[in-house]
Amino acid sequence: MNSLFRFGLPVFMLLLITAHGIRAQQMTGGQVHGNFQVDVQTYDPNPDIGITEEEIGGNKMGSNGFGNFIYTNGDFTAGARFEYYLKPLVGFDPAYEGGGIPYRFASYRKDMFEITVGNFYEQFGNGLIFRSYEEWSLGYDNSVDGIRVRINPIPGISIKGIYGTQRYFWERYEDGNRAIIKGGDAEFFLNEMVGRWKEKETRIILGGSVISKYEKDDPFSLYKYPENVTAFAGRFNLNRGRIHMLGEYAYKINDPSAINHNIYKEGQSIYLSGSYSCKGLGITLSTKWIDNMSFKSRRYETGNALEINFLPPLTKQHSYGLEAMYPYATQPNGEFASQGKVIYTIPKKTKLGGRYGTTIELSYSRVTAIDKRPLNDTTPVGTQGTLGYKAPFFGIGDEMFFDDFN
Repeated sequence: MNSLFRFGLPVFMLLLITAHGIRAQQMTGGQVHGNFQVDVQTYDPNPDIGITEEEIGGNKMGSNGFGNFIYTNGDFTAGARFEYYLKPLVGFDPAYEGGGIPYRFASYRKDMFEITVGNFYEQFGNGLIFRSYEEWSLGYDNSVDGIRVRINPIPGISIKGIYGTQRYFWERYEDGNRAIIKGGDAEFFLNEMVGRWKEKETRIILGGSVISKYEKDDPFSLYKYPENVTAFAGRFNLNRGRIHMLGEYAYKINDPSAINHNIYKEGQSIYLSGSYSCKGLGITLSTKWIDNMSFKSRRYETGNALEINFLPPLTKQHSYGLEAMYPYATQPNGEFASQGKVIYTIPKKTKLGGRYGTTIELSYSRVTAIDKRPLNDTTPVGTQGTLGYKAPFFGIGDEMFFDDFN
């Protein structure tokens, strides 16, 4: 604990004081910006409510902190983030303990072209096959360290390409300890591409993505793993007046892993959403179907790290109460989910609306298993080293995972 006060907090205080002097300060030909955060918690064991020394890891205090520095000069941007975990807060992965600079980048943009070298965050479509992002409060960061290129060759067309490896706590990349990922995404805004469509009320966006990971086979394993695993996705986005519709379909070739119990079945996912909105009223209906869509940079990883894709949950994100402490987690091995939401605002200066208006929200979510069937009469569903099972597309199972009405 002495090291916390001798090193950790003084360093952050120094960074904070320094940043106050340079924040948004005009430099020679550029600007420097920054932001900082330090979270500190103390812990007291209380056996009466089940909090033991073992549960808190024998630590009386946890501390997480970061400092961002961003330099901009015309078309050039560079930055770095310093992080320090002097015993991570309870609930964070202990592998974060330590300090260093896990995120640094340089980027140059000119006209229709942009290139970034170093760490970056990116997403293809809705994230069904690729999404890299950071959520400090949850202790999650799967940034890609490599190179990203963005091109807008003509109005209405956007192309992105990425190549690199994902962050894995403080572990440096070495050949074979996690996969190399590479991929591309293209999006077409038809109203910008077709001259006579520019003024039309209906707005149409089409897109497609491909992502691939290369991870060496394990010569000591009982199974032969594919070294190259590729996923594809196609999507649409349609707007007309008060109506908005979007959808995306994703397909992944066989990817046996610890998550799916080493089965060789392909993966599929479809996500659909529609909404209607007008003054005071909003209605949204969404559904998704997922079959064997876990996609990680390391086949033996079972935690939250090294996720290549993102499978959005179709459940209400609660802010308070018991529900916020136990949110539903998407089941990548198979689930069917649907959600409906209605938001209505009673006008202000009415009997029910009151002085400022009153908003009423109703939402319902339901998540069930998918319809998994045995491969044959002698092979149970999910048998390791096999195709695992048969699942009719958009087939819905009987087992309920989650049911929520608000």
